[in-house]
Amino acid sequence: MKPRPADRLPGARSSAVAVTCVLIIGENETVSHEIGHDRLDNLRDRLREFVAERDWAQFHNPKNLAMALIAEAGELVEHFQWLTPGQAERLSPEALIEVEHELADVLIFLIELADRLDVDLLAAAERKLQLNAEKYPVEKARGRATKYNKL
Repeated sequence: MKPRPADRLPGARSSAVAVTCVLIIGENETVSHEIGHDRLDNLRDRLREFVAERDWAQFHNPKNLAMALIAEAGELVEHFQWLTPGQAERLSPEALIEVEHELADVLIFLIELADRLDVDLLAAAERKLQLNAEKYPVEKARGRATKYNKL
């Protein structure tokens, strides 16, 4: 990830992780291409700029960001409350736009919180997926909604 600009708050950190895709073209030929982080890094940088322009960094401590994230997740859930599973799968175009906005709010606060805590979201998600694969082996968990310690 790119270093944070000078407006960085004291105590905040930056991370540097890249995902590389290696394409095998011939017997001894490969081409590497960085993937995954580009769009996330770009969005994170735009969020930093947005916050700095408004002098909001003073309010964006981990506690407040986590609380804002949960508040936005609650607003997302409101769109599905009392719907049947079938209705939730078939939202109207208007409702889908509202859900999209709430999803974006959740993502924005998640990225800001991860940035503030120096967490590489993509690497963390990959590690968590591996942990979940170990907790929920296919042969025990397939087709079951049972918690790992009860499998």
